[in-house]
Amino acid sequence: MRPVQRRPVPGRRAVAARCLAVLVTGLAALLVLGALILPERLEQLDLRAFVRLPLEAIVYLAIVLALPGRFRGVRTGLALAAGVVLALSAVFKVLDLGFRRHSTGPSTC
Repeated sequence: MRPVQRRPVPGRRAVAARCLAVLVTGLAALLVLGALILPERLEQLDLRAFVRLPLEAIVYLAIVLALPGRFRGVRTGLALAAGVVLALSAVFKVLDLGFRRHSTGPSTC
């Protein structure tokens, strides 16, 4: 009779690292989604604005998923380019919101 081999039980650090990775990935996904669906004007900032599904995300996912696995470098390049464009877009949207709020607010002069 052969001895039964047991699977190694992951330690607390491994479980904590896995949970932290899932949490950070979820927060990053929420940040990307928020940057994509942030409205351009403060008047449009309500719950309905955050329910819509951004077309940019659907097109990007379709392009990335259509690439075969051997194009790993292309996927990395697309991810890098999309990250830079998304970051710039989010910064400019927030700056635009603040500028419009300041320029249309009550005059203090």
